[in-house]
Amino acid sequence: MATKQKSYRDLLAEGTAARVNAYRIKLDEIHEQPGFNLRDENAIDENGETFQEGIERLASYIASGGMYPPIEVRIRDEGGVWIVDGHRRTRAVKRAVEMGAPLQDKEGEVWVDVITFTGNDVDRLTRIMTSNESRKLTDLERAEGYKRLAAFGLKPAEIAEKIGRSRPHVEQMLILANANHDVQQMVREGKVSATAAIEIVRKHGEKAGAEIAGKVKAAGGGRVKEGDLKPKALPRTVVDEVEQCVSFVSSSLTKAQRAVLARAEKDPAQHAGDKIEIDAGTMLEVLKAAELIRNERARQAEKAAAKAQAASQGELSEESAA
Repeated sequence: MATKQKSYRDLLAEGTAARVNAYRIKLDEIHEQPGFNLRDENAIDENGETFQEGIERLASYIASGGMYPPIEVRIRDEGGVWIVDGHRRTRAVKRAVEMGAPLQDKEGEVWVDVITFTGNDVDRLTRIMTSNESRKLTDLERAEGYKRLAAFGLKPAEIAEKIGRSRPHVEQMLILANANHDVQQMVREGKVSATAAIEIVRKHGEKAGAEIAGKVKAAGGGRVKEGDLKPKALPRTVVDEVEQCVSFVSSSLTKAQRAVLARAEKDPAQHAGDKIEIDAGTMLEVLKAAELIRNERARQAEKAAAKAQAASQGELSEESAA
């Protein structure tokens, strides 16, 4: 005897399935709340795609019959609904219609599947920051989201818990969110990574923009990354010479001198001012090591300055040719 195929009604009856607040709304009645969406329409994502290019790609997918998740919405007092999550999908559907996709019913209406979002203003903002929509938020967009949550009175630890990130991460993004416009613009344009910009703002404050611009110029217009902020490694020959100097000094110390140094290391507040005597030859080795490093750093700085100058001359030549 053939087994009867179950229906969704059967699943509801046996408790295997449950109804949700799912509806279909006319496309024209789905609205974007001004200032709510975190997306920067001038930004370029991690794949080098602009906001509008992403919309076009998604619209083509929908126009070809591609499926997409329901839009999360809430009731709009003036009529229709506000989008909570799904701004890109909604725009892509509209664009697909413009492209001639046959999405209308026989009355010419386009209906979109939606589900009801339940929560307050903090919950809504948290939702768009934790959305699994394919285009990830940029660092600047995420930083703006954290700033908005902080404006609601949430502390970094509370934001971190809601978003599922670490507290230090939130604190760093808040530094970026509150950085001057010139810093944010260089991050937006890809001239400096967000992590590098945050580190420079930490160190230079209001002068961070000029500092970043200088580093971009020194890099010949290339992108400044966090690794670029670290001092360049010393050449092996310099390291070997410095190591020899340090080894000589270390081997020259007597037990009594080492005992004084050990006390200072253990309790610097009490013994950092204690004195030891070393001979002139040992001190010369210390100075020699310092001089080797200083000379190499000066050479590196001179090389970087020459590179920046060459890049500047190249820009001037292009402007003259134009």
